[in-house]
Amino acid sequence: MRNAVQPIFESIEGYVLFGTKQLIGNSFVRRIAALGGGVGTSPAKLVSALVNEASAAGAKQLTIVADIVNEQLTNPRILKRFGFTIVKIGESAIENGIGKYEITRLL
Repeated sequence: MRNAVQPIFESIEGYVLFGTKQLIGNSFVRRIAALGGGVGTSPAKLVSALVNEASAAGAKQLTIVADIVNEQLTNPRILKRFGFTIVKIGESAIENGIGKYEITRLL
């Protein structure tokens, strides 16, 4: 895993993510500014891939800070199934966005 302090585009399980990721202490922090794609794939696969990435990096916690329009990543049913807590921490910086969220899970 490489720390991406500068925003990068990544393709994960059919989704395209734009943002940063860092291992800070025992916490893997992924900030997602934009999320697209996902046609024909399950959001659960994306969430599982993010959990696996954090675990492989040696993290004890995964925190996702997301300011996104795509509601699939903040679907409470999927997040609860994977053991996440989700807190809305603000309004979206993107017009017509759904809000800014902090999504956390102990690994």
